[in-house]
Amino acid sequence: MRYMHSILSHFSSHHSFYRSAEILAGNYAHIPNHLLSCASAPEQLKTTLAELKQRHQIQKHHLQKGAQKRFFQNIWDRIHKVPN
Repeated sequence: MRYMHSILSHFSSHHSFYRSAEILAGNYAHIPNHLLSCASAPEQLKTTLAELKQRHQIQKHHLQKGAQKRFFQNIWDRIHKVPN
């Protein structure tokens, strides 16, 4: 959680707050890429993230078309407390 301050500082300074789930789904990749290259990120976080990114490359081929878009819409709805 210590690193959260660095993350929030980076994204607020770059005005990267998304306006919709569609924009988030289309541009989310820069978040883990930033974490992997950030000097302030803990090494354990980078190691875990790299492993998860590699696993995702394999898993995404088994998902139905549109699954990732639905995932980001669900996340967006939860963050913004949109009723089901």
